[in-house]
Parts: sequence; C-alpha cells; structure tokens
Amino acid sequence: MLLFLAVNFSAFLCFGQNISQKPSQNKASADLLLPSGFRAGLHIELFTHSSRNDKASKGFTYRIDTAVVYSNGTNPQRYVYTYDSTGNKLSTLVELLISDKWENVSKDTATYDSLGNRLSLLSMTWVNDRWENTSLSVQTYAVNHNVVTKVNKIWASDHWVYADSSHY
Repeated sequence: MLLFLAVNFSAFLCFGQNISQKPSQNKASADLLLPSGFRAGLHIELFTHSSRNDKASKGFTYRIDTAVVYSNGTNPQRYVYTYDSTGNKLSTLVELLISDKWENVSKDTATYDSLGNRLSLLSMTWVNDRWENTSLSVQTYAVNHNVVTKVNKIWASDHWVYADSSHY
C-alpha cells in the first residue's frame, strides 16, 4: 500500500513559524506509528530547532499541529491537535476528505490538573451532524503522580454506563 504523510509543524509558544516537510521517499528513515495502523517515515531531526545561542534553544519545542495521511485504499484523513501552554495535548480532531471537503469523524478532549496529570479523556464521534459521546476515562493521582484510580465509561444513548475500573 502506498502511503504519503504531509505534516505541518508549528513552533510552540506562539513563535508564528510554520515548517512543512514533504513526505519522505527514503525507506531508511525512522518509522512513525500513525493511527489506524498506517506507518510512514519522517526525519524528526529535520524539525529540531538549532541555535548558536544555547540559552535561546532551551524550552523551544516543535509540536505537530496537523497531520494528513494519504493512502491508496481510503480517502485522506486529517488529524488536528491542540495543546495548552505547558505542552499537554488538549484535543485531537479527526477529519476525512470527502468531495474536496473535510468532514468530521471523531475527536478526543483531555483535561489536566496543575501538575500536568491527565484527569479525563472524552471521546466523541460525529453522527447526524452533531457530536455524540463515545467513551470517558477519568483518572486520580497520588502525590507522586502515580495513577490511583482509572474509571472507564461508555455512552449509552443518553447517559454514561460504567465499563471498568482499575485501582492501584
């Protein structure tokens, strides 16, 4: 299966720079595991910030904000990511290109505490022109950031239903 990956990188912390890299044709490049079992190669080192001033490069990070996955068997899919100011991934939006228009497929939304521990992950799918809940995962943490409880729920028509839980 032939696969292409187009990635738009944006400089984190509002530097306003966009760096684009065309899909790699080099089979020797490191594989990057993508959703739905797709695999593609990227030279991550091409996206690393370099500066002669060592101080200026500290804390400077590139985060993928959009990835478009092309394959022979399916329409292109676009993954759009958002982050908070500390680098926590807040959301993932998945869209499918249909008749030259990006259509919603699914989205995940996460919440975090002030220490960066993920508290919840809500998954939704696009059904009949609206977002519908799919699953919810809620975690609690000990002072040392270890997970204490994890509760998973699924959406059943109009309410959350307990699926399973783990306690550590």
